[in-house]
Amino acid sequence: MSRSACTVATLRQCRRRKLVELLLLLVLLWLLPAFFIGWIAGQKGRSRIFYFLLTVFLSPLVGLLVLIALPSRLPPPQAASIARNRRVRPCPRCAEEILLEAAKCKHCGSELAPLPAPGVAKSLFWGPVTPKR
Repeated sequence: MSRSACTVATLRQCRRRKLVELLLLLVLLWLLPAFFIGWIAGQKGRSRIFYFLLTVFLSPLVGLLVLIALPSRLPPPQAASIARNRRVRPCPRCAEEILLEAAKCKHCGSELAPLPAPGVAKSLFWGPVTPKR
């Protein structure tokens, strides 16, 4: 009798262990994609928590399809703002980008007139006018 009771107890422990392993595998295969989809949503300017919960409650496949179908909320990078940050201007002869401080165009070799200082305005008759401080 003790043998059958022992085998039944061992069988229950074995089944319980397999059930726990199956649940852990399911959680890993369900939650890891949910975290990944939430991260991708954040990179596209969308709510990470919403997409994580959508994926957890519905399916990783549904969350991924919804995320792919919707466009990104982030604005595209603007070339003009990048040029402003690099302090460049167009060459008056060839229209290529050159540095603001350049005296000669590196593309066409034309000599460039220096730009006035940012706080100095040009007057039509009397030369540069500096602002009063």
